[in-house]
Amino acid sequence: MMTGQNSDSYTLRAILILVLLIIIAYANTFRSSWHFDDYPNIVHSDEVRVKSLYPNALFEAYRGLNNGNHRQRPVTWLTFVVNWYWGQDNVVGYHAVNLLIHLVSSIFLFLCCRHTLAAYVFHKDDDPTLALLASFLAAAMWALHPIQTQAVTYVVQRMASLSGMFYILALYWFLKGVHLKNPSGLKYAYFGLMVLCWFLALGSKPSAIMFPAAVGLFYFLFESPNRQRLSPGVRIAVFGGACVVVGAVGYYLIGGNPIGLLGGYSIRPFTLTERLLTEGRILTFHLTQLLLLQPFSFALVHDIPISTSFISPPSTIISILVIVLLIGLSFCVRKRAPLFSFSILFFFVNHAVESTVLPLELIYEHRNYIPSMFLFLPLSYGFLNYSYTRNASDKVAPWGYFILIMVVFTLVGLTIHRNQDWRTEETFWTDAIQKSPGIARPYHNLARDHYERVGDYETALKLYKTALNKRDLRPDHKAYSYNNIASLYYKMSEYDTALEYVENALRINHQYEVALYNKCLILISMGQMIEAETIVKLLMERYQSNLDYRALYGFVLMKMGRNNDAESQLGAVVDTNPYHLTALMHFGVLQGIMGNNVEAEQILIKLIKYSPSKLMSKICLLELYRSTDERTMKRYLAFILKTHELRDLKKAVEMSKNDHLAPLLDYDSLDAVLSP
Repeated sequence: MMTGQNSDSYTLRAILILVLLIIIAYANTFRSSWHFDDYPNIVHSDEVRVKSLYPNALFEAYRGLNNGNHRQRPVTWLTFVVNWYWGQDNVVGYHAVNLLIHLVSSIFLFLCCRHTLAAYVFHKDDDPTLALLASFLAAAMWALHPIQTQAVTYVVQRMASLSGMFYILALYWFLKGVHLKNPSGLKYAYFGLMVLCWFLALGSKPSAIMFPAAVGLFYFLFESPNRQRLSPGVRIAVFGGACVVVGAVGYYLIGGNPIGLLGGYSIRPFTLTERLLTEGRILTFHLTQLLLLQPFSFALVHDIPISTSFISPPSTIISILVIVLLIGLSFCVRKRAPLFSFSILFFFVNHAVESTVLPLELIYEHRNYIPSMFLFLPLSYGFLNYSYTRNASDKVAPWGYFILIMVVFTLVGLTIHRNQDWRTEETFWTDAIQKSPGIARPYHNLARDHYERVGDYETALKLYKTALNKRDLRPDHKAYSYNNIASLYYKMSEYDTALEYVENALRINHQYEVALYNKCLILISMGQMIEAETIVKLLMERYQSNLDYRALYGFVLMKMGRNNDAESQLGAVVDTNPYHLTALMHFGVLQGIMGNNVEAEQILIKLIKYSPSKLMSKICLLELYRSTDERTMKRYLAFILKTHELRDLKKAVEMSKNDHLAPLLDYDSLDAVLSP
């Protein structure tokens, strides 16, 4: 039997074993590739690429955030900033931080479970080993469950795991504070830490707003009236204050317009009622994933049809009845089995934000990171207590230890297996196709995120065309596929076919910005400059702050020979953003065409300074010298060849001959200069 003297030693051993098991389960993830929302939020996001980690620089960067996720989740954004500052897009550092977050969450979940069992469930004469083992098993089942890979291995969902870490830390400090016998400075320090961690959880992901409800649930389920140290009046005041705080935070997060928030349903293929009906089926599905361990049900996307009524599909009413039964049972047995009641109510309370009225996408597994934290505690306690009471020696029976070990190692194996699916975009989306063959997104994303990137356009086209015939929850998913098919045909120089597909995309969504931009590029390549000008002017009118469209307009005007108008447009872009490289390049070339050679040289030298690795900027300056001063050209060519191979220069010039968006240079003359 474990005594108080060696309790800390056993606790430390349990934590070390838990940490080791988690590291084993996630050891194959450190080089798992970027996926899906990682690209807009991290890889392609200028908002995480700060040049300094000084507080004033970070504050200014945060003030300039336009990305809604980053602005509403500043704590997560800050961790991405630090990751990028030290390792740029090297994915290893991001996975290491995600794993560390999960380890901390798991350790403090174990401590919260043990504290709960010791304070509210076990009696003084119970074997402390039972509390330790039950807490360890509950924390291990949560931490090693394969459903958590979406919050840990999927880098961008650090939003969920970081929020979960601060959430469980806040709950830990609450438990520490509420059990100090007398009010003291330490008690208030604990509650201060609780509030701080809660705000950090909110800053990581707003769904942590339900923490006060979870605390109230814990207090009123576990603290009997004679043990509750706060008078009824104080409890009412505390509850009211918590409601005010939650309301104020919620008001801030939704931008002060709760009615406007529901306007998001205009871009969804379901109504508010349909979402609520469908979420009942989704929550019961998550419970089966968590409790029945369906190893082949885990995926980023799921093929779940929308519920249009209580009986369509019939599983809708069954799921709702199951949820009502579970919640009702939790209230009925709250005095006899508070542990069961808390785990069930905690699950549903913490799903209230993302699984009710907000017009979010219907289902993501990472939303279970916080709600599932205590789901395994009554199971582990009940199983080990049964093993304990059935053993004549008043210890956990050997078969109980055997089953415990088998459960833990089964979870480790399943998580390792699931993490294999996250290795690359190819393995990830291929797995999603196998699990949800009837929906479009996996086919579309496998084409875009893997086969396009490796240059296998034929396979990408087949997948995009397959996606067109599949179902998806996004009403305009076909527009995305049509547009991406058009982009591929554009890259293959099949401009007529590309134009046909981009027109199909615009028939579905005539305001589709990317499709309009692609149509403009296609028209430029087809030599239809008047039509291209019409499109780019429309883009400029709709998106007045987008300098890329104005730079493109300047290039179109150059192609049309309207040099003075082009100079006005490109000059305006450079004046607004002196580091706009595309505008600088075309502006410098234009000055040379107009005979302003000194200005052209100054602009192109500045361009090279801003982008020393860009070969095209040096070719533009070489062409300027070729047309103005042959001696200077030869000296500059010799200078370029000190850092670049001649074959690379020739290859760049050759490729630019067939690139209709390349700078307007005399490529045949340049080719002659570079020939032996």
